[in-house]
Amino acid sequence: MRVLTSGTDRGLFPLASELAWQREAACRGLGIEESRAIFFPTPGKSIDEARTICGGCPVSEQCLSFALTNGCIGVWAGTTERQRFKLRRSQRRAGGIEISERPLDS
Repeated sequence: MRVLTSGTDRGLFPLASELAWQREAACRGLGIEESRAIFFPTPGKSIDEARTICGGCPVSEQCLSFALTNGCIGVWAGTTERQRFKLRRSQRRAGGIEISERPLDS
């Protein structure tokens, strides 16, 4: 993935062309408040609605890859931050993991 520097060298931002997959995402078009409630739930709230949306998404593999690469917060591709932490740790240990092997209930 190509990136542009932020100008402060503290962070990098993906080029818009690298995020074209987001136009096909099942969550595209949700309102800001609705997205926040679904994909950034308060502690103790269920992420079942997010998993339902992500379960039918045609770009969930790209979404998960993006979240793993960029250390995203919230629910991405139906996974929590904790699940992605475990996936990254597994990737480091095993040298890679197939996205279809991701745990959904851990």
